[in-house]
Amino acid sequence: MENYMLIALIFWGACGIGSAIAAANKGRNSVGWFFIGFLLGPVGLLVSLIISSDNTQIEFSAIQRGECKKCPDCAETIKFEAIKCKHCGYVFSSQNDSVRAQPKPFPLHYEVWQGNWANAVDLIDQGADVNEKNLDGRTPLELAKMRGDNLIIEMLTSKGALEN
Repeated sequence: MENYMLIALIFWGACGIGSAIAAANKGRNSVGWFFIGFLLGPVGLLVSLIISSDNTQIEFSAIQRGECKKCPDCAETIKFEAIKCKHCGYVFSSQNDSVRAQPKPFPLHYEVWQGNWANAVDLIDQGADVNEKNLDGRTPLELAKMRGDNLIIEMLTSKGALEN
């Protein structure tokens, strides 16, 4: 009986790890999917393999890593080294264009603006400054207020965000 319990625990743990890996490769929250896979076992693993990719998150991550940039004309994602947009033909000719297409160093602001509560908490737990101002001079708390997202407002306030 004891051996069966251990084997079952290892199996369900493997399902959780498999779900987390599959979800992370699709731009999803790996911690949440680990628990789904662990609790639901093979069903959770199957669901994590079937779900669609979060292309917005994948693009954002590629931009943050410096692998891609957004075209200032059509807003499509292209390789960072590209000098011409493959979607609209925009030519990156001036220093100004390359600066505008650089990755933005404000991931917490992005997650707050998108309403991604869990990702925002993860960033704060990893050391993101809740009072940092973006290029527009706005803090994450201001962005949450603009969206009217009370859940994120409460979370930011509890994490030390200051009222302006």
